[in-house]
This record gives sequence, C-alpha cells and structure tokens, in this order.
Amino acid sequence: MAEPGKMEPELVRLRPGTPPEQCVGCINFKPPAECDAVLGEVNPGLVCDLFSPVEGPGDQVAGPDQSIMDMLGGLT
Repeated sequence: MAEPGKMEPELVRLRPGTPPEQCVGCINFKPPAECDAVLGEVNPGLVCDLFSPVEGPGDQVAGPDQSIMDMLGGLT
C-alpha cells in the first residue's frame, strides 16, 4: 500500500551511495531502515535523487558500523 508523500524507489533512482552521500547521512533517513521520502525499507548505504545532507552538529546521524551494514545488505 502506498504511503502519502512517499515515492517509489525507482522514481528517485535509489542506488548504492558513497560517503558522505548515503541515506544514513540524509535528513529524511530514520534508522534503522526507514525514509520519510521513499517507500519501503531503505538500506542506509544507498542514496537517491532526494538526498539532502544533515547539517550542523545537532543533526548528525551516527553511521552504522559494518556489522549493521552487513545485516541490512539485502534491503533496498
């Protein structure tokens, strides 16, 4: 079921990201695998066209360690 205000991953070109441009560093990302802008579970190591970096020390999102990235590897 579609969620209001969220877009399909294909429409926003969800793809592998490289630091610092990854979902984990975006203002829309909600750990462990949710996004305010994209439908479904989102791997924190991905990025999309809606990427908007967190700004300022109060907005920093702690990046997942490698073991969490390994566990979430199957999410898209």
